[in-house]
Amino acid sequence: MLNYYTAKITSFATLRHALGAILFIFLLLAGFSYTTHAQDNIPRSSSASAEVSANILEINITLVTLRDIQFDRVQPSQGIISVNPVSNSNAGLMMADGSPNTPISVRFQRQVTLVHQTGVNTLQFEYQLSGYSERNQSASELVAGNSQNFRLNEDGEFYIWVGGRVDITNAVSGNYEGDLTVEVEYI
Repeated sequence: MLNYYTAKITSFATLRHALGAILFIFLLLAGFSYTTHAQDNIPRSSSASAEVSANILEINITLVTLRDIQFDRVQPSQGIISVNPVSNSNAGLMMADGSPNTPISVRFQRQVTLVHQTGVNTLQFEYQLSGYSERNQSASELVAGNSQNFRLNEDGEFYIWVGGRVDITNAVSGNYEGDLTVEVEYI
């Protein structure tokens, strides 16, 4: 019988804890409801304004070849032949066209393999580029390394002269071809 009584007291204690918890939850909800009611007088939204501006650039830069690099008739006995992109009128000429007064980066592959028309013999060509914002070759500056930063002029143009050097001492007579890759991009 003692055990039953103890169990009853434990149940009563549990009931007292449960009533306390219910009362706590009731008071907590009442507080939330009061808080919610109190917030009805507070504005639920606010606004702000800011000035936004953007400079939209032309997305593409067009690179156009205006003149190919020219070599006069050459003989293997001439050894190394070269075309200076700053001073030789045989230099190739390209023009980049894009958004005016925008900074650009000019990159290129310095060494290119030229392949004989038969596909058997090759020559190594070392390209040199120079660039200037106006079509004035003698004022152009050599592109240092494989890339350099420049700026398009007020018309959105930039001129690139293409030169280089090749050793033809062991060349077989005939035509040699290769592709120069020049990349111009906004920075």
